[in-house]
Order: sequence, then C-alpha cells, then structure tokens
Amino acid sequence: SKRRFLSTQKPGPHGDLLGNQSDPDLHLKNIHEKYEMEKQRKQVRLNRWRKLSLVGVIVCGFIGGYILVLEYGRPEVDSVTGVTFEDKFTGKPFEHVRRAYANLMQVKGEYEEPMREKLLPDP
Repeated sequence: SKRRFLSTQKPGPHGDLLGNQSDPDLHLKNIHEKYEMEKQRKQVRLNRWRKLSLVGVIVCGFIGGYILVLEYGRPEVDSVTGVTFEDKFTGKPFEHVRRAYANLMQVKGEYEEPMREKLLPDP
C-alpha cells in the first residue's frame, strides 16, 4: 500500500520498511558515488560549453577581421564617375590587407594627434 512508503517510521535494525538489509556505510558510499557522478557530469557539461564558447569567439574574430579588411581595405572610388583610384597598394599581394592596415593607422593617428595647435584658448 502507499501508506507504507509514506510512513515516517524509521527502519528497524534488520532492514528498512520493504525488508531490504541496510548498511549505513553502503548508503553513504552510494551517496558519495552519486555526488561524484553528478559533479563529473556537470564538469563535462561545463567543458563542453567552454569549448563551444571558445569556438564562437574565434569564429566571431575571424568574421570581424574579414569585415574590417573589406571595409577599410577598399580602394577609393570617385563618387561622381565611379572610377577606382590606384594607390601604392594596387597590384601588390594582399593589397586589401595592407590598405586596411594603413587606413587603420591613419585613423589611430587622427585620434592621437590634436586637430589644432592650441587645445585651449589663452587665459
């Protein structure tokens, strides 16, 4: 009956309510094994997420770098006629990468150098 399982009686010295022999050391060992198995399962799951996150970061880095080279590595185009201007990188290997690097260094220089000689007016 269900009442037997829901009973609050403690098992006697010769076994539990179902007649199973209980060994306290075996019970603690089973609990410890379950804990260790659950801990190992969580660690495996965590390692899987770490690997997936690392792959995601690497893929996003490559995609971002590719877009950066496409955006900053384009040759200049005349807005009226649509003619592409030739520069010192045209015809060289990795011209888009070299042009992107040069353009990024130019942008970096614009941020580092002040626009005017005097940053503040005279007092």
